[in-house]
Amino acid sequence: MQYARLGVGGSGPWEATIETRIERFEALEVARTAARVYGRGLGVFLGLSLLGAVPAWVVHGFAQSAGLVPVAFDGQPPAAPDGPVLALAFVQAAALSFGAYWAHGGAAYFVVRALRSGPPTFLEAVAQAFRRSAYVFVAAFLLNVSVTLGLLLLVVPGIAIWLMFWVATPAAMVEGRFASALRRSHTLTAGHRWALLALLALLLLATVPIVIAFTVAVAGTSPLVLPYAMAFVQVAAWVAWGVAAAVSYYRLRTLAEAGQGGTGE
Repeated sequence: MQYARLGVGGSGPWEATIETRIERFEALEVARTAARVYGRGLGVFLGLSLLGAVPAWVVHGFAQSAGLVPVAFDGQPPAAPDGPVLALAFVQAAALSFGAYWAHGGAAYFVVRALRSGPPTFLEAVAQAFRRSAYVFVAAFLLNVSVTLGLLLLVVPGIAIWLMFWVATPAAMVEGRFASALRRSHTLTAGHRWALLALLALLLLATVPIVIAFTVAVAGTSPLVLPYAMAFVQVAAWVAWGVAAAVSYYRLRTLAEAGQGGTGE
């Protein structure tokens, strides 16, 4: 029997221990554990989301000061965007992706560390996210290229690739090997892809309505505020998915080390 212990040796909001028996990989149990973890580490995850949104905020602030339209944020490009505006749109998207990947990796590290031996501090999670950021960016880039190519061919291959590489980010953060993160994810997820598909469906059902509700709520605010709010909610969604991916990685690795799939090496 393998046990995942949350908050061992911790204090404050982690003082109460959650102990879950891991005998198989089940989508609903992963989603429940991810929700509990997110609730207990809410302050950390919101903090990572705020920091992750900063690059997008900085670029957008420059766009406002330069009088350029923030194409990547409000979805309302000018009728005939010129070269600088198009270049800025690319930089905005890159900044948003950079911050989202960074925060996603920080959340993954925090979760796995909390499940293994107790939660790190917020500053420890931030520092580790910076130290391992290159691993996360390379893994995320390779994943996005693979998924995009799969979606261009047919929808099903894209989804299949996404499922295979679902735990690539936490693997890169924890094991520090970006070159093998995708291979590691492919190995750990083997035999559990239907459960992962169900998990992704649950995550979509849980997060998409929240994002839509938030978008509707801030739609009537000042155009100056809206882009900043939307950048934050997009990064926050990536963080939430990072929590679920990290719980998935922890459980899949626990099963692998118990000889129930994959490899624990």
